[in-house]
Amino acid sequence: MTLTNIQLERMLESITPHLKRRDLIGYACARNYRIISTELQEYASIKNALLQELGDSAEGGVPSISPASPNYQTFIERFEPIAQIEHDVPVMPLKYTDVVGELTGEEILDIDWMLED
Repeated sequence: MTLTNIQLERMLESITPHLKRRDLIGYACARNYRIISTELQEYASIKNALLQELGDSAEGGVPSISPASPNYQTFIERFEPIAQIEHDVPVMPLKYTDVVGELTGEEILDIDWMLED
C-alpha cells in the first residue's frame, strides 16, 4: 500500500484507540502501529524540529502552530514536501467479518484502510 507520510500519521491516530484490545483487532492494530511508526521516524523527527523552530509553546511544553501564527506559512512551505513523501507500507489487513459485531460503525470507518472483504 503506497501512502504519504501525512496519510500514515492519520492512520496511526485511527488505530491508537484499539491498542489496548486483547484480541485479533488489537493484535493487527499493534502490528500496524509498529510498522507505520517505524516508517515515520524521520518524518516525525523533522516535523518536531520544525515545530520547535517555528511553533509556539503549548501547555505541557509540546510545541504547536496555528494558522494565525506569523510562522505558519513558512512551516507549511517547509513541511509540505516532507508530508507528501510516499512509502510502500505492508500493513496487516483484517477482514470486515473480523470486526463486525466487535466495533461500532464509527470505529470501522476509522480503520477502514486496514479492512478487506
